[in-house]
Amino acid sequence: MAAGTVFDLTTAFIFSKYGARYFHGIGRRIIAVVTLGSKRIPSSLRQVPHGTIPKPRGYDWLALYVGVGAFTAGVVGVVLAFLA
Repeated sequence: MAAGTVFDLTTAFIFSKYGARYFHGIGRRIIAVVTLGSKRIPSSLRQVPHGTIPKPRGYDWLALYVGVGAFTAGVVGVVLAFLA
């Protein structure tokens, strides 16, 4: 029960308006560094006109997942460093 609640809250945070922009920004910067700048993903700060449905592209999802993965790896690294 508690694990389900934690999962729901985490998912709601990641896909919220500001959380998604934060993780997308982390992901797009990591992708730019790893590819030495040859692959650039547009900023996540573009505005969607009111009343329309946003249509994220594949690279938007990739940047989001890379950002979430990098953030999770960083948190796990810090926790393991304190436990050692």
